[in-house]
Amino acid sequence: MGPALGAARLAQIAVNKQTPLADVLPQLPLEQAHYPDAQRHAVYQQRRETFRRLYQQLLPLMS
Repeated sequence: MGPALGAARLAQIAVNKQTPLADVLPQLPLEQAHYPDAQRHAVYQQRRETFRRLYQQLLPLMS
């Protein structure tokens, strides 16, 4: 469904201007939540910095 459902809902809003938006665009249930992990973030930051340094050193070889 995805984009087709969104397009159909937009068309319904355009055609039926008196229809309340809440009827056309119902609130979807929350299926999962994301909670950042500070410990993983620190590890990823270190790895990203290593990658950045290596990339900068290799950049002249790739030009």
